[in-house]
Amino acid sequence: MMAATELYDKKPVPQAAEPVIFEGKVAVSFTIAADSKLKDAPATHHHIFKAEAVLKECWPGVYQQFGETMKGFHPKYMPDTEDDGFLGSMSHQQPGYCGSMWATVNDYFCLSQAFVFGLAHNNLFAMGQQVADLFTNDAAELYDSAMWLDNPRPIAAIFHDLYAFIHVLTLDRRILEHAALDERERAYVISLLNKNASRVRIGMDMIAKCARLTPSGENLVNDTLTWAAEEMHLSQKYIAKIKQGQQVLIIGPSGAGKSTFSKALSKKTGMEAVFFDTICWSYWYQLPVLQDWLLKTVGEEQLVLWNETLVAKQKQIVVRTIVENKVITHEAKDWLKYQLIVYAINNFKGHILDTGGGHVVFHNEKYVRLLKQLLVQNNIKVIQIKPLAHVEQVKEIVSERMKTRTYTPGELEKAKNNVFSPAYRTLSDYVIDSNKPVDECIATFFELSEPIPVQDTMVPCP
Repeated sequence: MMAATELYDKKPVPQAAEPVIFEGKVAVSFTIAADSKLKDAPATHHHIFKAEAVLKECWPGVYQQFGETMKGFHPKYMPDTEDDGFLGSMSHQQPGYCGSMWATVNDYFCLSQAFVFGLAHNNLFAMGQQVADLFTNDAAELYDSAMWLDNPRPIAAIFHDLYAFIHVLTLDRRILEHAALDERERAYVISLLNKNASRVRIGMDMIAKCARLTPSGENLVNDTLTWAAEEMHLSQKYIAKIKQGQQVLIIGPSGAGKSTFSKALSKKTGMEAVFFDTICWSYWYQLPVLQDWLLKTVGEEQLVLWNETLVAKQKQIVVRTIVENKVITHEAKDWLKYQLIVYAINNFKGHILDTGGGHVVFHNEKYVRLLKQLLVQNNIKVIQIKPLAHVEQVKEIVSERMKTRTYTPGELEKAKNNVFSPAYRTLSDYVIDSNKPVDECIATFFELSEPIPVQDTMVPCP
């Protein structure tokens, strides 16, 4: 098999019939393996040249490096749209296509990010880092990735993603510092920077805690972590922090440590914590979907009697029986969860909202999208509490913690399956490692926030 460095040494010159970008050094080629579900965009799409110009203006050294390193680019459209806009992007380099990539062109800022992201991955490949020779971690050890919402990945892949996203974060900062942006463009790039800063922060924590380095990996990995820390420092003036009085949503799987963290944060700051596992039953009981089901099941006379006489604990038993015994559909249960979050956001301003186990895990992914929009619109910061470890270790940790609770075997298995729900990664603004002592978790929270009043003493959590 030809080594990656040999592939770069033999980089082909663009053919006469192929359009070119990056001063004639990179071919716009439609022969690169790309997602067949995405429609090809024209080689002359104006965003290709606009993204190239952004990179040339804001990071000229990397602009030159892209031209020297890459050999082909395949333009695509986002799924089901050819519209221009701030729509995000999709990009990838297929295995076996060293120096080539495809990306969507609808969003010129995100296309410039894709150029940098693809280059960073190819640089690692060119250095021979396509395999996990930087780490002694077993390839079977898989880690949850804040970078991608797919299956957990080996530590080498987590590092590849971190390395690439540091490049993207650096580009975002440079765009804010060097490009002439209108108000809308500037706000959008700041939002991109914040998203990528979150990815870099989580990747740094994962590598620093979980990576076991080979001698050849020490210099590159440690230098990368140093660069990441420096870039996070340079980007601080653009990073939105949690403000005093702002609602904070705490998410994470059962057994992750949410309740311990929420109680400790409440005692430290004086912010009141609301626990979804406590308020859900009484709130759900009164909703039409439950009332209609009860009306059909027990009849109007019995329902009126229940509504007038049942105490809160008895209503909780009724609702738990319906919700947990699969009496209602998955769609109805998703709707109940979403309505609970809306209710809490509207009625508990300035509180810590502890979602409990599973309240942000939906069967229908449309509710995750709706919830993300709701959180952004209401400027609510989301903190995921979870142990940072490989998949099997995390399952062992949360399972051990859940042994002290009254879970049925089925509930325990469901909770374990929820540990790596993509919803947690989609919604999270920050991740705090709950393997640390609670006071260190609280200290991490204060690093992510503007000055918030602190109580004089820290009362230990039960």
